[in-house]
Amino acid sequence: MRGSTAELSPMRSTPVFCGMYRAMKTRIQMGKLLDTRLIEQDRLALEQLVRKSPDWRALERAKNLLLLCQPMLSREVAKVQNLNICTVRETWKRWLSEGMKCLCDKPRSGAPSKHDQAVFDRQLQWAREQPLTATQLLQRHVATLGRIL
Repeated sequence: MRGSTAELSPMRSTPVFCGMYRAMKTRIQMGKLLDTRLIEQDRLALEQLVRKSPDWRALERAKNLLLLCQPMLSREVAKVQNLNICTVRETWKRWLSEGMKCLCDKPRSGAPSKHDQAVFDRQLQWAREQPLTATQLLQRHVATLGRIL
């Protein structure tokens, strides 16, 4: 690109700004080994989470932290997990500040629930009393409330 301060990166075909490229190139060449020592209790908790967590995001974050505890560079962990290096480092920063809370997603904003707790409690009670198919559950709900959720 003529007259611009951008050049083509040897790692990718898109232009990047020269100063940013030099800084990125230095970080990549030198690598960044984070001080990622964990106490045994945290390591065991993370391993248990990896084995039993139904939440795939928490599971991936726990794997990320466990890999960082091995003598691996953050870029190597990123490559193994097919993540961006910034994601790996951000997960570690969040771990340092929040601990186990960082593994689960934070509540998201959005529209408030259209249903009150009584509706959910009633459906849970029905499911415990007699397991129903989705169609049967809908029919029972319409018969009770007179409308669809």
